[in-house]
Amino acid sequence: MASRKLSFQISLSKVKSSSGSNGIEINKNFKSAWEKAKDKWNKGIKSKVESTLPDGFKENYGITLVAYTGEIHDEFNRAARAVGKSRDNYMNNFHFKSFHYYLTMALRKLTNGCTKRTVYRGEKNVHFMPPREGNDMRFGQITSTSYDRDTGEMFGVDTFYEIHACYGVPIEDFTQFSFQNEVLVPGNEMFTVKSFERLTYKFTLDSNERTCSDFNCAYLQGQ
Repeated sequence: MASRKLSFQISLSKVKSSSGSNGIEINKNFKSAWEKAKDKWNKGIKSKVESTLPDGFKENYGITLVAYTGEIHDEFNRAARAVGKSRDNYMNNFHFKSFHYYLTMALRKLTNGCTKRTVYRGEKNVHFMPPREGNDMRFGQITSTSYDRDTGEMFGVDTFYEIHACYGVPIEDFTQFSFQNEVLVPGNEMFTVKSFERLTYKFTLDSNERTCSDFNCAYLQGQ
């Protein structure tokens, strides 16, 4: 569940690459996880959700959500955090742009305006310092949370968030671990730091009911 701010912003419509690799093909672990997720999608998840999916929701978006909740979650998040210094670093060193694109588009399609949700997130072996109380912040990266406080604490209590989100997307119908009651919060949702307990590193974040309009991800081979 680790997350840090991606400090750059990339427009989907403007950034493309001539490279033919997209991360799914060049990484053996990702390719294996993708095939497993595709199998799960085709053998049950697709039939369960397809009647409720919005127009324009592509099959790869669904497979990506299934894959993200599985074994590649940590590897993808580590890679995303490592390239957050600059746009060039993202374009040259981040090998999962297609996956990032599909994940971003899946959440965008599944978001139906602002729906208030209280969710929780725990971090292990890391202490985050927030902006001052009353200031705005965003996670900068798609962030995994849970409806259930105990589940959030299961992932760590060294830093702990109570998040009053607006654009979070419940993915229990897509996840490989439905007991986690998982909700994905987009990295561009803006929050106000309502409170921060310095001794326990506990945050309370309130959504501003808005997003950074220019935050997006790149897709290596175009849309």
